[in-house]
Amino acid sequence: MSTPPRPSDPDPEVNRLYHELQVHQEELLIQNEELRRVQAEVEAGLHRYADLYEFAPIAYLTLDEAGDVVDVNLTGSTLLRVPRTQLRGRPLRRFIAPADVAPFDQLLAAIRAGSPPPMVEVGILTGDGASLTCHVSGGREPHSSSVLLAFLDRTEQRRVEDALRLAAARLVDSQRLEAIGRLAGGVAHDFNNILTAINGTAELMADGMAGDDPLRPDVEVILESGRHAAALTRQLLAFGRRLPLQPISVGLRLAVEAIVPLLRRTIGEDIVLELDLAADLAPVIVDPVQLEQVVVNLVFNARDAMPDGGRVSIRLSAVEATPEVLAAHPDVLGRSYARLDVSDAGLGIRPEVLPRLFEPFYTTKEMGRGTGLGLATVEGIVAQSGGWIDVVTELGRGSTFSVILPCATVAPAALDSAAIEAAAGTETILLVEDEPSVRAVVTRMLRDMGYTVVAVDGPEAALATDPAVLDAVDLLLTDVVMPHMSGERLADILADRRPSLPVLYVSGFSPDAVLHARVQRPSEAFLAKPFTRAQLSDAVRAALNRAGPAET
Repeated sequence: MSTPPRPSDPDPEVNRLYHELQVHQEELLIQNEELRRVQAEVEAGLHRYADLYEFAPIAYLTLDEAGDVVDVNLTGSTLLRVPRTQLRGRPLRRFIAPADVAPFDQLLAAIRAGSPPPMVEVGILTGDGASLTCHVSGGREPHSSSVLLAFLDRTEQRRVEDALRLAAARLVDSQRLEAIGRLAGGVAHDFNNILTAINGTAELMADGMAGDDPLRPDVEVILESGRHAAALTRQLLAFGRRLPLQPISVGLRLAVEAIVPLLRRTIGEDIVLELDLAADLAPVIVDPVQLEQVVVNLVFNARDAMPDGGRVSIRLSAVEATPEVLAAHPDVLGRSYARLDVSDAGLGIRPEVLPRLFEPFYTTKEMGRGTGLGLATVEGIVAQSGGWIDVVTELGRGSTFSVILPCATVAPAALDSAAIEAAAGTETILLVEDEPSVRAVVTRMLRDMGYTVVAVDGPEAALATDPAVLDAVDLLLTDVVMPHMSGERLADILADRRPSLPVLYVSGFSPDAVLHARVQRPSEAFLAKPFTRAQLSDAVRAALNRAGPAET
């Protein structure tokens, strides 16, 4: 704004008016500067608002009365994975999951009616086919019939929440199973004492019978049932205490054939069990008790897949680790494997279930018919044994579970150790056992082997034994868990008198549950109840041999 020239008229009034004009002119200049500053601030604010709107973590979409998109911020375009130019004019309902269209329409109706709009959770189907979970709220734009909606993506949060809920549920299940495991361990301990007496007495009866004795088949049934019960209690202990596997070289065909009678008795009359067992397979390295659990679980799973009955087949074959196999299973170490197939003609496995098939606690069975641990246990045992599992399934046509186990390079061990001839001996054994039936049968077994047995009912009685008798003892054979004093404490006390006296501990508990308080000395060993006469003989002979010549 230019300043007018000063008038040359000396009239005071003219001068006054000129001065006022200058003042007004300066005020206008100041006002113009303030206006420009305010305009700059408004423009900056509008830019900031535009940036906040564009890049906000919330997706904003403006809809007209028909529900079509009028405007969308960059976050909204990114959320729906559709360019803004292609979103404008399209109905937003097309991106709402069909199951959530009704609550979404109710939200729009509430907004248009002026009611306090609720926040709803809806599924979003994006332009590239992804599924999202969003919280949606909104309101009416002032002086307009348009609706402004805000979408907050909760997909990742929901995934984390679901994972946390699943983890919490698994923790509860794990704690429950841990408690069940402890209970199972206690029950197994008592049951193992009973089985030691039953199995031992049955063995002694069978040894005293002629081959054609009419009662011998009944005794052999007791022996078979007792051995199976012993395997079940060991599984209880393994479940409760997480025992490591005890792999040995096993003839797979003989191992499966030994399980078949149990399977035929338990799978039901409407299930036909078919066998195709190759005779020339190399032995495999596996824990025989856990192998039984693998086969039983897979066969029972196959049975459950055929609620109206059908055929379950078990097939054995050899497998070579071809380049294709090695590529699919890079962790395998050997090249020769044996394959155990368990097949059914049942319902098959749905595709969405396959990825979770071996997941612990996951089950598709109704409440009360499955814990979700069967296949997880199978997969764990097979993996620990150095093998893997393949699954082939077709809906309505059945499934085949293939267990592949590494072959051994040594001859298979005998699975029925009861058939091994017990070793004899002449040494003196101090037997400390508080269960009368177990003490009686073990005493008889040892004496039949030729040993001299000093049997007492507890640690106090052992310590009260004549010193001369104690000095003649070559081996302490003691239960671990007894009233008033443990077998470990008894061994420590006797070690003060006989430092190199060998000790053989026996217990119905697992060794990690009862021998945790010390590092075992070389002269100490453990034998789990129930045991056969041959197992007892081997353990006693091994303990005596480790001790070397008797003290003089």
